[in-house]
Amino acid sequence: QNLGIHVNSMLSALLVTFCALILGWYFFFHKAKKTSESTPTLPLKGGHAVVVGSGVAGLSAAAVLTEHFDKVTIIEKDTLPDEINTSTRTATPQGNHAHNLFSLGKEMFYTLLPGLKDDWASYLDVDFGIVPTYSYGGWRVFPDQSILVTKMIGRPALELTIRQRLLNNNKGKVELLSRSKVTGLELNEDNSKLTEVHYEDEDGHSHTLKPDFFVDCCGRYAQISRLLKRKVTQPSFITLNPKVRYTSALLSYPDKKNHFFLSLPPVPHNMRGAMTWPIDNKGTHVCTLIMVGGVTCKPNQQDVLNYLRELPDPQLPNGGENIVELVANATLEREWIQFNDSGSRRSNMHELNDWPENYIMLGDVLQCLNPIYGQGMTVATIQALVLRDCLHKFGTWNGFSVKFHKTVMKAIFPFWRFTSTADLLVPNVAYDGPPVDWRTRLFVWYFRHVACAAVVYGDVWRTRLRTMQGVAPLHTLFTPRIMWAALSNYLFSPATSLRTTRWLRNSTIIRT
Repeated sequence: QNLGIHVNSMLSALLVTFCALILGWYFFFHKAKKTSESTPTLPLKGGHAVVVGSGVAGLSAAAVLTEHFDKVTIIEKDTLPDEINTSTRTATPQGNHAHNLFSLGKEMFYTLLPGLKDDWASYLDVDFGIVPTYSYGGWRVFPDQSILVTKMIGRPALELTIRQRLLNNNKGKVELLSRSKVTGLELNEDNSKLTEVHYEDEDGHSHTLKPDFFVDCCGRYAQISRLLKRKVTQPSFITLNPKVRYTSALLSYPDKKNHFFLSLPPVPHNMRGAMTWPIDNKGTHVCTLIMVGGVTCKPNQQDVLNYLRELPDPQLPNGGENIVELVANATLEREWIQFNDSGSRRSNMHELNDWPENYIMLGDVLQCLNPIYGQGMTVATIQALVLRDCLHKFGTWNGFSVKFHKTVMKAIFPFWRFTSTADLLVPNVAYDGPPVDWRTRLFVWYFRHVACAAVVYGDVWRTRLRTMQGVAPLHTLFTPRIMWAALSNYLFSPATSLRTTRWLRNSTIIRT
């Protein structure tokens, strides 16, 4: 009995000691560390900032920089329209296709540019709950449940309104040099700082700027860091190319109503998808075909209709229209246009520790995502807000670019994880990067079964959509409820199970 009391006393003492150590670590180390990290420093102020690129990323970055610099210059090689038109800029060919701004990106833009909410008031806010969405064997509609409200606005109109609001809010502070091209970048003697930017204006005259801060937002199609006259380590990239093509046109429907549908390709059962939604308040709709894994469709009306007939299920749910008839009866406002370059790419800028301290990359040049998931514009605004936080948090330029790139790449990694996982589901996807480890392969397997379960379970659908849009963190896909739904799909749904030795034909999938 005495021995039992002694053992119990020892165990109690050990438990109390362990709890004391945990509490001590929390209050004296963890809490102190958090306090020191959250202590604000004096924000970096004054001087001249230069931004290359006037896309969504460049305009978002410029909006942040106006809070910290006396002057902000934006250099853009394209001609920028003064009014909304149906065609997009040369540097953004993807702008011809379906775009929407997720609720998270929309609210962040409202924060960056006061007054923009009023500018967008005439454009449609659509809850994804009312959009019929096809994925893995069934259509889903949640008309009585608010999921996520998305701003339906075309890319040309979105860029124009943001650009005009930025210039109106910062008259005399923001200079926009259109039809100008960067021709050279100069570093100081020890390569620690960018000192000069050379560019040519629309008349071919050469000019030189001496910026205090430089932001590269040149997009996925250019890499002006190659213009650095002194040799520095250039970033490398992880690339994924699921061979996705898009063909789009602007349509107006005879009933003058707003039409919505989103048919996602249920890879690998079927590699075809399509979508349509309004882009203004005048009845203009964009219709985009999604072709995965090398599937093609010539950009003409007859081939488009034949393509739509081969969708997994072209009949909209709840007595809705037939997609083929809907498009066939529409009036073409702009002819069909094709876009072929739609892979995902992520740089390793966060691993470079010798990059010039006042030169950062932002936007698609840092990380570009397959447009099928609609995350690009939201990710661009997230990066701009990370830049704002870093300009406030770091009180010196010493090592600024390295710290910023490490911070921003961590912030946008969940979007890369989501997109790259979905891309890896495509058979024969072209991949250039480090070997795919077992954790990634397991996540791809799990991700597919979550997508299949989302067709049956409404709560799984909403959670998956919220993580895709960045409203919910990625770990919410690993709650017991979601894991059980994915496991149930694996065990009890032979039409979508990865245990089968071959992919089943899509016609065998039961429509829910």
